[in-house]
Amino acid sequence: MSGRSGESFISPTVQREQIAHWAKLRNAEILEIHEDLDQSGGGFDRPGLQRAIERVEAKESSGIVVAKLDRFARSLQGALETIKRIHDAGGDFVCVDLGVDPTTPMGKMQTNLLLVLAEFELDRIREQWSTAREHAVGRGVHISRHPPSGYDKGPDGRLIPNATAPYITEAFKMRAAGKPYSAIAEMLMGAGAIVTTGSSHWSSPTIRHIIANPAYLGRATSGSFSQEGAHEPLIDEETFNLANGRRAEYSRPATTLGPSLLAGLLRCAGCQYAMKPDTMLNKGTGERVRTYRCRGDHASGKCMDRAAVLGNIVETEVIRRFLELMGKRWVSEHHQDDDLTDLIREAEEAEREMTIFRDDPRIISVLGPDEFVAGLRTRAERVDSANRALIEARSQDSQLLMPPTELRRMWPTLEVEEQKELLGSVWDAIFIRSGRQDPIEDRLLFFMHGEKPDGGPTRKRKATEIRPLDWERYAGRRH
Repeated sequence: MSGRSGESFISPTVQREQIAHWAKLRNAEILEIHEDLDQSGGGFDRPGLQRAIERVEAKESSGIVVAKLDRFARSLQGALETIKRIHDAGGDFVCVDLGVDPTTPMGKMQTNLLLVLAEFELDRIREQWSTAREHAVGRGVHISRHPPSGYDKGPDGRLIPNATAPYITEAFKMRAAGKPYSAIAEMLMGAGAIVTTGSSHWSSPTIRHIIANPAYLGRATSGSFSQEGAHEPLIDEETFNLANGRRAEYSRPATTLGPSLLAGLLRCAGCQYAMKPDTMLNKGTGERVRTYRCRGDHASGKCMDRAAVLGNIVETEVIRRFLELMGKRWVSEHHQDDDLTDLIREAEEAEREMTIFRDDPRIISVLGPDEFVAGLRTRAERVDSANRALIEARSQDSQLLMPPTELRRMWPTLEVEEQKELLGSVWDAIFIRSGRQDPIEDRLLFFMHGEKPDGGPTRKRKATEIRPLDWERYAGRRH
């Protein structure tokens, strides 16, 4: 934030003194101080805060001490989630102004209460998102923002075959007969078929994704939810199984970290090839961590400016950009009719009532922990009901747009494959350049669907020279 002055501003010097006083009383050692000046307390991607949490997760610190809760976070929900992250890493959280100090009986009780509230809120959000998806899938709605190639989305969100559909059927038959993805791509381009993004270029990864998609069986799916007969199928089950029984042309090495969020989406600016998800050993903790790196040697030549990045750094930035973009779309795209306006007002009022109740420290002291939790639960259920009604009304357009605060809360509850689907519904490619010492936000360029530069590598262009991305041409774009 700007303008660090006024009655509400507490200088870093005063906050450091408060923390130092607490440490002296408890005979605790302050190992490192992190400050995020000109940073909103409503955001949790602040560099200082993230470094402090990473120290706890790396066992370099035994906990985090803050002078005031409103300097740590402006949202209680965000504070609860962050405190739970610290606790799950084996660390303690101390808030000097509220007396949240796990070394005292009262502080320990307050810490446990915060963790109970965090778990309750997470369960509530997960249930809300799951219910909305289940209802949409049950109606046959295709939840992804873009329909699969060969389909359009009807006004009710269900899929309708289009002019490309017969060629998709032929693609399945070719694959079932053993034809390679490159031959299928040539067939589609020769026929003038159009990818769902509007492009006429078909790549092997695109074909591989199509062949594996059960939507072509007439099935609507989202996570564990599935609805048969949701729309007209383009292929029968026997051909689908034959097409998918062939070995994939490229196999990904198994890791203990599960699926990688940016596989296929993140590309090296030095050669325009997709970055390879990998792992490396963190010598400090002995644990393996996610990385993305350019392979360097390609059939078309050697990348002379290979990029590499830690997974947690680039994934955090990509998620931040995604949530920021979705927040802007919520403002610009949702058109309110009278019924929707009423639902939004009800959701906001329920959220406001719950926030006032949970954020007033006097309430818990008057009611006691048990009654406070019961009261918060009742208000949270009202918020849940109001938001479920709002999401249900919005889900007819198959975009599941929601207020930015709700989207931020929902995101951590999704499976990685669901998160990848949402990111892929927005961007064709994200390019990263080398320069590990540079801020991550300066190393990334985002390209929306249909905006990815032409001339990049494909499976058909193996004999051409490496072509770096013209960074200066696109520098300055945000998404």
